[in-house]
Amino acid sequence: MQERVFTLDDQNTFARLSGDHNALHVDSVFARRSLFGGAVVHGIHMVLWALDRCPAMCAGGQSLSSLKVVFKKSLLVGETVSCRVVSDGPDGVDLEVYDGQRVYTVISACLTKQPGTSGCKLKPLIAQPTGKVWVAEDLAGASGECALGSDSDLAQQLFPQLARSLPEVQIAEILATSRLVGMECPGVHSIFSGLDVKFGSLEPDRCSLAYKVRSFDARFSLLDITVEGAGMRGTIKAFLRPAPVVQAAFLGLRDKVSSDEFRGQKSLIVGGSRGLGEVVAKLLAAGGAKVLLTYHQGEEDARQVVREISDGGGQAEAMEFNVLDISQRTIQQAERFCPTHLYYFATPHISAGDGGFSDSKFVRFCGYYVSGFAATVECFLKSRLPVEKVFYPSTVFIDEQPAAFPEYVAAKSAGEMLCRAMEQSRRGLNIYRPRLPKMETDQTSAILKKDAHDPVDIMLEQLRTFVTYSR
Repeated sequence: MQERVFTLDDQNTFARLSGDHNALHVDSVFARRSLFGGAVVHGIHMVLWALDRCPAMCAGGQSLSSLKVVFKKSLLVGETVSCRVVSDGPDGVDLEVYDGQRVYTVISACLTKQPGTSGCKLKPLIAQPTGKVWVAEDLAGASGECALGSDSDLAQQLFPQLARSLPEVQIAEILATSRLVGMECPGVHSIFSGLDVKFGSLEPDRCSLAYKVRSFDARFSLLDITVEGAGMRGTIKAFLRPAPVVQAAFLGLRDKVSSDEFRGQKSLIVGGSRGLGEVVAKLLAAGGAKVLLTYHQGEEDARQVVREISDGGGQAEAMEFNVLDISQRTIQQAERFCPTHLYYFATPHISAGDGGFSDSKFVRFCGYYVSGFAATVECFLKSRLPVEKVFYPSTVFIDEQPAAFPEYVAAKSAGEMLCRAMEQSRRGLNIYRPRLPKMETDQTSAILKKDAHDPVDIMLEQLRTFVTYSR
């Protein structure tokens, strides 16, 4: 059994080798806005790593005759996985990449004697800066080609055993499937679901992988793609994943809000660079409030919100703030702003569970919704800040009790209890904690879309209630 933790450095090296520079895999700030909540390991990176660690691949003078892969679950950068041999025979091997509980990838590879090399001279790929963005209606019947490429030094660095034992063109064709899905089709907003390919005699001088979308099922955003290379033929399955949710523009919100209904507020919005925090920042600024929004990772997202508000005539600024590790410098910056209202939208990624209750996930949620919130409020109460009104968003999931989110529901319930306890112990402190419905944000984005409300009208109603709230 081989263990591995894939890092962002590993991901960038693989991106240079494969040509798959999809930001989902190499940009953790961008990836946090995806449905996965973080950077995802290239599926083909996992496959080639597993094959490279397989004893059956040690012998030279062989090649793949077929390769079948099912990506069952996405692996986040930084998570630990292992590779295990499920079955091993003279002609092939079955492997799994797993973490002890969940299987991420299932691999079946058949081996044969190594064929002759093709006449294609493989060269390192020229980096493609951006991938394609497709409209779903255009995917049916889409076709094209991806160039084959290879960098022997990088291949040796990442997959030393495979680089010695397999024909270079086979590795290049497998790598090309990653670039095809991640950069070409479905491109930027894609998920690699699996492949089933066979390897035969090599076409002389062929240096590309041709593809055609055989079918596109709009119900599930699922593509069935045929591929044909120098010696590889078969099918790929991939999903067109949802693009990150773009919240309403500031100028478009000014018609919904009276220009002075929030005037006099100095609003500190923790987690205001995206999602509900972004919507609240824009609504408050449109209503005349001065806004200080915070970010933890997404500095450029926060700066963009500030620019949008400022260009539209509102007042906004941004600062870094980590609710899990509040620095004295952060408190000093907040003191200079001197907020009157605190809005708390700090959150980790929210994902459905695999069944049961995860202690580690519950602890992570509590870090944001309980201890992080308590630390944020307490540090302001102990300082010179006049904050007495706090907005703490809770969730209707507490009422609905969905089976897939037990840790999230438990942490939010604990947060509500904390709010009551803090109000009782602090005279004059008012914590408004509405149970909000599911709204369209990065957190609710999913392949199988379910009903989610537009956040603008709901949050505007809540903000107006909050203005007059007093326990």
